[in-house]
Order: sequence, then C-alpha cells, then structure tokens
Amino acid sequence: MNFGLLLAAFLLVALAVTWLFKKFTRFQTHYVITLIRTKKPLPLFDQLARIGRPLDWFAEAGLVLGFGAFAVDYLYLRHKPLAQRLALFAAAIAGLYAVFYGLDFALAGLMSGNPLMKPLFWVFSLAYGLLGFAGFTILALIVQAADIVSKFLLGKKACPGVAPLIPGVEIPNVPIVVPVHAWLSLLLILLIHEGMHGILARREKIKVKSAGLLLLGFLPIGAFVEPDDKELKAARDRSQLRLYAAGPTANLFSLVVIQVLVLVLAAGLAAFVNPWATQIHEASVSQVVVESVSENFSFCGDTYDSPAHRALEKGMVIQAINGKPVKRASDVSSEIALNKFKPVSFSLGLADGTLVQKTISPNELGLFGFVVREVGNPGFEVPPAYTFYRLAIGMVFSFLNWLFILNFLVATVNFLPLGVFDGGRIAQLLFLPYLGFLRMPRKATMKLIGRLFLVPLAALFLLNALPLFF
Repeated sequence: MNFGLLLAAFLLVALAVTWLFKKFTRFQTHYVITLIRTKKPLPLFDQLARIGRPLDWFAEAGLVLGFGAFAVDYLYLRHKPLAQRLALFAAAIAGLYAVFYGLDFALAGLMSGNPLMKPLFWVFSLAYGLLGFAGFTILALIVQAADIVSKFLLGKKACPGVAPLIPGVEIPNVPIVVPVHAWLSLLLILLIHEGMHGILARREKIKVKSAGLLLLGFLPIGAFVEPDDKELKAARDRSQLRLYAAGPTANLFSLVVIQVLVLVLAAGLAAFVNPWATQIHEASVSQVVVESVSENFSFCGDTYDSPAHRALEKGMVIQAINGKPVKRASDVSSEIALNKFKPVSFSLGLADGTLVQKTISPNELGLFGFVVREVGNPGFEVPPAYTFYRLAIGMVFSFLNWLFILNFLVATVNFLPLGVFDGGRIAQLLFLPYLGFLRMPRKATMKLIGRLFLVPLAALFLLNALPLFF
C-alpha cells in the first residue's frame, strides 16, 4: 500500500482515538493530539535537584556536545582577551573534531562507513567541532537533501532524510520496519528527556507546574514539563541554557548507560547461559549453506554490485570463515561484523564433496550480497526452554537496540536550532551576544536568530521528506 494512504489511514485512526479521549476523559485534546498532565513527578524533581553542582556540569557538558566550540566560547571564553579567546576557540574546535572521530570509533565506524558521509567525513567532523551535534545534523540534512534532489532529477528513488516512525509500517525506499516495542523505547526516552528538564528547572529555582505525555492518537510522540513561564523568562540566560540542554544531554548520556547494560547482559549470558544455549543450537544444526546470492541490489536509489555474485552459489556449504569453523549462521554474520569492510576468506564445500577456498571483498556498503541458512539436524529435538530463551533474548536485545538508536536521534534532532526543539531556544540565547553590534532590542534580536535558522531548516526538512510521497 502507498505510504501516503497508510499515513492517511493512521491519521484517521488517530483522529478517532483523540475524539474518544475528548468524549470520555478530561484530557486536553487538539484534533489528533492529546495532552495528559500530572503533578505526580514534581516531588521527585525537587529531590533530585538537590544533587546540586554536578547537574550544572552535566548540562554544560551537554551544551558543548550540542553546540560545539560556540558553546565553549559562550560559557568560558567570552570575557578573555581577544587573542587568547581566538586561540582557545580554535583549540576547542580541534578537540571536538577529535571527539567526533572517537565517537565514530566507538560506534564501529557507523558514520564514516555511511556512503554519503564517507567522502565528507572530515567536513562532518569540522561541523561537529564548530557547532556540535547541531552542526552535524544540519550538515547531514544538507547532504541528504542534495542526494534526494540529484536522484529525483535523474528519475531515481532516494531514501528520505526524515520520516515518521509508525509501528509496523516500512519507511519508503528503506527496508526498515519499526516494531511495536520500539514505541516503548521511545516512551522511556521521552520520559528521561523531559524528566531532566524538570530536574534542572528545580535546580535553577524555577517552578514546574506539571509534567505529562503528548499522544498522537494512541501513540506517545512526546513528553513535557511545564515550567512557570514568568520565572523561566526571568532566569539568567545561563540557567535557561542549562535547562534547555538538559533533555538532549540526558539522552546522550543514556547511550553510555545502554552500552554498559548491553555489555553486562552479554557478559552474564556468556558466563551462565551461552554455553547451554550454544550447545543446543549447534546440536540442532547439521550445516550452514548459502541460501541465495544477489547479482546486485539497490539501496536509496543507487545500485551496488554484489561481491558474492559468481563467487558463491546456492547450496554451497560454509565450513569455515577466516579459518574459524562455522556451526551456526551467526558464526558467519559475527565474523563479517568483526571485520567490517575487510576481505573475508571462506572454506566452501561443493555438492561433489570438493573443498574450495574463496576470498571476497565487500562493496562500499560493507555488504557481500548473500544469505545463509541453517540446515536442521533431523535427529535432534529442540527443548521448549531453548525456544523461549531465543525469543526472549531476541526481544530484549531488539528493545535495547531501538533504545540506543532512538536515544541518539532524539538527542541530535533536539539540538537543531529550530523553534520546536530545545536547540531553537538554545540558539537564540547562545548567539545573542554575537549580534550585539546590531544594537537591536533583545527580543527583536532573538526573533531574528530564530528566523535565520527557521527558513533554511524548514526547507531542508521539506526536501528530506520528498521521498515519502514521490
């Protein structure tokens, strides 16, 4: 079904659900949006705000990650002599440039391996050094928009740069279907994000009226805290910056927590469960064979060669990979993942019993273009406990995976200097001192900053959404 029709159907359902909320509850509703307010978290905000100075350091560290060297300059360099200020500003760019390379290394080359980012990776690193995740995300939108327009002119279908995440619906031109449990991840992310806003508000002695959830129909699309508007506007600029930066910063630091959870869980499974599970899995598999080989494949409007074409054939038995015995399909995928973008050697068994060796190099996406299948052992009966274990552990790791991905997206997007995001207000306050030469009133200058970002970013969002409909 066309994505536009699916989106229309979803909005109709959302409209009906919102009408039910309006009819049978006291929740505040607006067409397809429902606001659920509560005061229950407020005592917790007060209690956690007593942590004190570490919360300030936390928020300011996030501000630097979000807005790069400009945040460093605003927070720590503005009142230094010009020569010293410029030297330290350049040092901040260089330091954050290196941090970006470190982030990419920690993510196993996820960014540098992207076909669009790879040739411009140094530019992305520089954008991050200058303007943090805000600069990185703006540049990503620019590069993706250029790719979309160029492919549109050539009659190709590009991948969208932005897309709504609707459970069970595949994103157009992208083979990704968002599972229902990803929305549980998103709900947790939003609670963490807004909860930290509430904590920093109380740390800065700003009253919080309420907190709550924002629903699109029946799906959570946001959470909120409602600080007292007068007290917020009366607060120091630095206090406001900490408050606005706190949410996306909490999401960024949550990435570390998630990684630690994954490592602890993996270590625990390896020590206590994996020996049992591995023994059963290997006993249930007689061999791992090549199920299919692609001649080429398309992704985001581009066609890529399949390195496995003419090297592998359906039915070949994969006996070893890089000299390591293959007893399960995961032995193949994990070895390829460990040697990303590197050639891989295969020991292959043919139908006549011959053993051959083949070394294959991946394409620019790091892919080989073949699918493997486990051939079951007919003489082995899999215990029900093992089947349940596989389903449960798969769900847990999938949940953590989506929690990591969506945390990163929520953090980086919220640093965008656009009014609907935290970054919009941050940008107005952060760049205000730099436009003092205009001698305009404070409010007028802040509105000007907002408009300077609004027009180009709105255009970029529209261009990035084009593949959803064309």
